[in-house]
Amino acid sequence: MCSRFTSGRKGLSPEDQRLEDEFVVAFQGLPRREISPRDLAVVLARGRGAILRAVTMRWGFVRPWGTVFNGRSEELGKAMWREAAEKRRCAVPMEAFFEWKGTDPRNRRKYRFSSPVPADDLWVAGVWELGKLGELDFSILTKPAPSWMESIHDRCPFLLPPESVVPYLDRAIDLAAPPDVRVLPRIEDDNQTQFLPSF
Repeated sequence: MCSRFTSGRKGLSPEDQRLEDEFVVAFQGLPRREISPRDLAVVLARGRGAILRAVTMRWGFVRPWGTVFNGRSEELGKAMWREAAEKRRCAVPMEAFFEWKGTDPRNRRKYRFSSPVPADDLWVAGVWELGKLGELDFSILTKPAPSWMESIHDRCPFLLPPESVVPYLDRAIDLAAPPDVRVLPRIEDDNQTQFLPSF
């Protein structure tokens, strides 16, 4: 699930000019289109000295059996995820993410999920690693679908309210009890139905 998103470009803290400048530089040269697995995207992570950094990484962990671009938050104790979840967390700013409903390509419907506040991005929990190809790779985390997603998909990105982003990076967020996400009643449909999560 969640195999496409558009990068958020708002940064996290307008008061942190250094970090905002890093986001601007990191986004330069990245395409303004839907991001697919193995594309480059900008994430927020702790760098050397525990400094918050905006870093360009490639989406998806490379494994012998393929690219793993989503990880289940309830399975982070498994060997594949354990070290990254403990030591290398990141948060992914998204303008929107997309899901498809249905299995028939002729009748599948595309849904677009974005912030209820036009000036804000969604933030999604992730983990990162130094990949097999020598690049920094990230994978986003998912959780069982809340009620507002169940009719479309059984999984949902692990959404973080903006105030939870830094605590998540610092391992102060319990992945077994993700922050609640509600849905506003407004739905827009232009062949991409837009649900509007609020925190």
